[in-house]
Amino acid sequence: MLVHWLPPCAGKIKLNTDGCWYLSNRKVGFGGIFRDDKGEWILGYYGKPVCKTSLVVEIWGIC
Repeated sequence: MLVHWLPPCAGKIKLNTDGCWYLSNRKVGFGGIFRDDKGEWILGYYGKPVCKTSLVVEIWGIC
């Protein structure tokens, strides 16, 4: 399956986020990236939340 990024409308910024929680070793993390309509990087972030559930990790990716 080919995955590709679709840019936002002209003059807009897009935020892509993700969170990950591994049940086997209890490792968690989240991150996100802001890009403009040309795909240029504006800002990125990542982190490791204290609470370790898959839902909380996904929400932290957005927050």
